[in-house]
Amino acid sequence: MQSQKHHTGAILLLILFALSALTFLCLAALTGLGALLSLIEHDPQAASQMNIVGAFLFEFLVLLIPAYLSYRKLSAHQAADQPVRVPFAFWQIGAGLFAVAAALGLGYLVSDRQPFDAILLPLFTLVAVLIPIFLLFGLASRRLEAGTRWRFWSVFGLGMTLGPLSLVILELGIGLIILVGVVAYVLINPSLTDEILRLSTQLEFVTDPEQVLNLLTPYLTDPKVIVLLLGYIALLVPILEELLKPIGVWIFSRQIKTPAEGFVLGALSGAAYGMIESLGVSTASGADWAGLIATRASTGLLHVTTSGLMGWAIVSAVQERKYLRFLLAYAGAVLLHGTWNGMTVVFSVSSLGVGSLSAFAVPAFGALVMLAGGLFILLLQINRRLPAAPAPAAAPTPEPAVAPDEPTISG
Repeated sequence: MQSQKHHTGAILLLILFALSALTFLCLAALTGLGALLSLIEHDPQAASQMNIVGAFLFEFLVLLIPAYLSYRKLSAHQAADQPVRVPFAFWQIGAGLFAVAAALGLGYLVSDRQPFDAILLPLFTLVAVLIPIFLLFGLASRRLEAGTRWRFWSVFGLGMTLGPLSLVILELGIGLIILVGVVAYVLINPSLTDEILRLSTQLEFVTDPEQVLNLLTPYLTDPKVIVLLLGYIALLVPILEELLKPIGVWIFSRQIKTPAEGFVLGALSGAAYGMIESLGVSTASGADWAGLIATRASTGLLHVTTSGLMGWAIVSAVQERKYLRFLLAYAGAVLLHGTWNGMTVVFSVSSLGVGSLSAFAVPAFGALVMLAGGLFILLLQINRRLPAAPAPAAAPTPEPAVAPDEPTISG
């Protein structure tokens, strides 16, 4: 018989996943209506809107799985507690990369060609975003135990819903506090206030992007602005994200059997979060579409690796009281994430060709490539060092039937 704790948990998760799925479906319907109108009017934004519709519909369909398994868990159905085996084989890497390359190439060809871009880009986007995440999670979970179906899919669903929602609220709240502080600082400095007003007046009459960049150059290169930007993106954001991305592991930490299973479910949380994030920003169309989609694979690598590390550390701390392991893993995950975000900011700003910062574009890009390689090696090494899941027990061989009138031989 189910415990009251599991009974309550299944009810709460069923409600969460059902409401989240319904929300995604409503968003898909509303965005789809706007996309249809844009398509009729030959608006070039129709393809971008259809990308959003495709993402919302896919997220709706995926959330039906944990909702269904939560219902099965609530009904004490045996299917909810069956073990999960991730279907991963090395041949899938080559096939997956080929499919991604084909999707990127075909998507680039149909970009800005209505109505083909609006019809086909959502499919190509899903293929190009989801396959790299699946391959990375497959490498992370290979040989390792992944828990029961209900727990596995609940962790994935929480990584799609409660994790991103809580992070958006916290990050927006902190960003608002920072903004209020900046406004207060400007208001108590009359000379700076006058300067900002002059700048806003000048920007109203400038349409050339290069002139706009020249006007903003002194502010973009101001050390105080750079420190503030890096402090938020490369420090505060990683501190919050690495703690809350594996929210499903925190919730199930006492039911997860081993730290190795915690690593798999943490990587699963990172895959879910990376999927939501990538689909959320991969709504571009036109010439920028392929480049944007291709860069999201490396971000998925970051999320899968660091969240897997955190999942391993969370279970170690909760079940084995290895708190130092947790603190070191958390610090390492924040450092990796912060370095990634910091180099991304430096590369993005320096790529604009703003003053002396343009000299940092190549070193920042090189640092990102090296960091991606290091994350990939770290992911493989952690998987290799963790103990493999026990082999499933073989079914007992039935005894051969013996006729009643035939004697058996013993001894």
